[in-house]
Amino acid sequence: LRSCPWYDKCGIFTRACSSCPANYTNFGCLCGHFYFRDSYSRGIGTPLVCSDSYEQDGALCYDKCNDKYNGVGPVCWQYCPITQPV
Repeated sequence: LRSCPWYDKCGIFTRACSSCPANYTNFGCLCGHFYFRDSYSRGIGTPLVCSDSYEQDGALCYDKCNDKYNGVGPVCWQYCPITQPV
């Protein structure tokens, strides 16, 4: 059976025997303090919609590619002519 730290003279099963600093919770053998970060809600968000001058690929908006080019992510790939297959 483990004993409590030196500052808890009552043992592991006696709660509230040790003294804890102000604003700390006594857990028997241990003193604990909870730290909560401040937060706020910014809503659920809105679906991504690109303006007419952009093309959507996944969740991102890219400049539209020139004619005869196909956009894949950030790259515009030239369509191959029939005489020059891939």
